[in-house]
Amino acid sequence: MLQQKKVIMALSFVFLAVLIAEVSMVDSAEAESVGTFVGGGAVYALDETDGVYTATASWDGNTSEVTIEATVFQNEKTYVVNHLNAFSSNSIVTKVIIKPNNQLTLPASAFANNSNLEYIEIGEGIVDIPNNFANKDEKLVSVTLEHVETIGSNAFQGCKLLTSANLSKVSSLGANAFRGCVALNELTLSSNLETVGSYAFKGCNALQTVIVPSGIITTGTGMFQACENLTTVTIEPGLKTLGNSMFEGCISLKTVNLGNIQGIGKSSFSRCSSLESVTIPDSVKEIGNTAFQKCTSLTSCNLGSGLEKLGSQVFVDCPISGKFVIPASLTSISLYLTGKPTFPAGLTEIEVDSNNTVYSSKDGMLYNKTQTTLLYCPGGCLLYTSPSPRDYAASR
Repeated sequence: MLQQKKVIMALSFVFLAVLIAEVSMVDSAEAESVGTFVGGGAVYALDETDGVYTATASWDGNTSEVTIEATVFQNEKTYVVNHLNAFSSNSIVTKVIIKPNNQLTLPASAFANNSNLEYIEIGEGIVDIPNNFANKDEKLVSVTLEHVETIGSNAFQGCKLLTSANLSKVSSLGANAFRGCVALNELTLSSNLETVGSYAFKGCNALQTVIVPSGIITTGTGMFQACENLTTVTIEPGLKTLGNSMFEGCISLKTVNLGNIQGIGKSSFSRCSSLESVTIPDSVKEIGNTAFQKCTSLTSCNLGSGLEKLGSQVFVDCPISGKFVIPASLTSISLYLTGKPTFPAGLTEIEVDSNNTVYSSKDGMLYNKTQTTLLYCPGGCLLYTSPSPRDYAASR
């Protein structure tokens, strides 16, 4: 009996060993089937987790024209490509096609510093372009962006050969996104654009015409700063405020249609040396400091009837002459900053609407409402504090 028990136990151990070996063979076969897939210049690391089949794509290290598939098929299984490893600092790849894919996440700096990359096609379903996406790709000529909804900071900064950007669906644009794209001459902005980071298009010198959409809620400093060949700007009705330094240094800008904006930010048109004439819409309530400073061709600017606040040094070095009319609504004027007046030096007369509750005018000069304090004398007269209006007028 004891001998029989020993035999049964031995057989049991043998059976168990065989079973473990078979299971191990199955596991080994499954692990081998996961592995990798190679094709189109990419290597795909395959993964099976909880019955979900996914793949991560990487460059194969040799191919110059790369296609990133949406799915790959191996061992009768379909793997969804949901991640891409960056090709950053690459000198071989010249073309990348990313197939339509709503599962794919693109990494920051995906193609940054790719010294020979010329073409990127981004398929439908990929809506987010991360920070530094193709930063400093100096040979990049074309990128398809018509399906993209958000673009991160510095995404295409320094892409010196990029000629067009269709941002017709972009609602959020990061800081410096296209800064220094000096060949960019075609730009389509979305009516859904709400947020723009600082210097998004700074130094895009080939831009000549810009339509600024009305939906922008937040804009950083210098959206189109130093776009030196920009000649015409149209602000769509509904935009509330021009951001600080929005067109500063646009030295070729001649024509501005301000729509029905409510605010002109600090230095918005500073150093726009070709700007000749501006009409401030009646909708504008505030003009920020140095808004038109050093617009050395600006000879005409009519203040709108709704203006409430005029910042300091707004018209420094502007050759505007003749008469300025101060509307009844304008009750806050920053007359001087560091000794420089906000009004242009060539004015000969200031006239204040009689319904203004803070200011008044007499003999072409600006006074407080009761005319007990002389505030500004056009033509470079010396400023006196609380003079007799009659005596002051005689001293001119």
